[in-house]
Order: sequence, then C-alpha cells, then structure tokens
Amino acid sequence: MIEFRPKGPLLRAGEDPPGRWVDDPALGHRVWRGKTYWHTKHGPATAQWSLGSISFVWNVILPNGSRVDAISMNPASRLFRRLVADGYEYGEVEVNAEDATFTPKAVPALEVNEAVRGLFDALVSEEAFLTDIRQIDLARALYSVLENATFTHSGKRYEFGQRSAGHFVAALRRNGEVYLDFAWSGNHEPADVARIREHFKRLGITLVGPS
Repeated sequence: MIEFRPKGPLLRAGEDPPGRWVDDPALGHRVWRGKTYWHTKHGPATAQWSLGSISFVWNVILPNGSRVDAISMNPASRLFRRLVADGYEYGEVEVNAEDATFTPKAVPALEVNEAVRGLFDALVSEEAFLTDIRQIDLARALYSVLENATFTHSGKRYEFGQRSAGHFVAALRRNGEVYLDFAWSGNHEPADVARIREHFKRLGITLVGPS
C-alpha cells in the first residue's frame, strides 16, 4: 500500500491546474511554472499529480471490483504498477469524474545488456541461486555485491555500475521490478552478502576489483 499523504491543494472538478509547462524563449526550452504538486478526487479514488502528470492513484478500481493503490512508472504512457503477492502487476490507469480504473497490461521481460549477458545466462539457469534471490533481502544483497564491481567468469570480464547492477537483479527476479527497486538500497546483513558470495564461489564467479 502507498501511504495516503496527498501533496498540494485539492482541485475541484474543472479547476485549472496551479502549475504547467510553458515555453521560455530566453532559455530556449520549456520550463515549469507554478505549483509542483496537487491532487484530485475521482469518486472514491484520489490521484496525486506531479509536474502535470499523475504519479500515484489511491483506491483505484480493478476489473474484479477490488480496490488497490498504483504508482506511475511512465507518465507519457499512463503505465502504472501495483503490488501483488509475487512482485508487481502493470496496467494503464484512466481517471474520470466518477472513478479511476486500473486495466492490467502485459509488459515485456527486462532484457540485460549484452555486456553482461554471459553472466546472466549462467545465473538464470541456477535454481538454488534463483530460489535464494526470490527473498528480497538476498536480492538486495546481490545488488550490493554487484554494485561498482568487476567479475570474471569462464574467461570473460563483467563490470557493473549502480544502475546496471539494479537492472541485472530485477531481470533475474522477473517479477515486474525495475532497477530503482534495488539501486542505492542501503546496508545489508553480512550473512546475506556472504550467502551471495558463496553462490558466486560455487559457480566460479570471481571478484577482481572495482570497475
């Protein structure tokens, strides 16, 4: 659930937004003018707006009639996601005066960069490793092991930054996460990090230093 803490003023139906993008000839590009945040009511649902796009929707209705919270993943495409038992479900959100609806939509699985494809293929076939990283704490520990590090495996070299490490973990878990679910995720239990390193040692993945 997303904590219900709307930001900015509540707009009435038909009321002009208190902020907008405008052309600035002096700068040669568009700039934002006015308030950054506001929220709107749609029957039992509430939409939080940020810079002219919906960022959260509380109490949005699903096709089965139940209500959930959803967070925007791509304002340009109206793509949102909601938390489910094994990860996230994606969908499109539509709002009108009476309500807000969430329509599930299939999204393609994350693809990894070809520069780390060999290591990905080696790990994605290891069921014991995959079983462990289905636990969120171990998945975050995997991110911490990969972040800003360089490895060798089967004679090849693999380098990771913060974004690429988060993307790699999300692609391995295959449950609707993105790199931001792991990047900069903070401290991790030493035992969890040690377990990931044990998997790497067993699979012949060697840390050779920072990238």
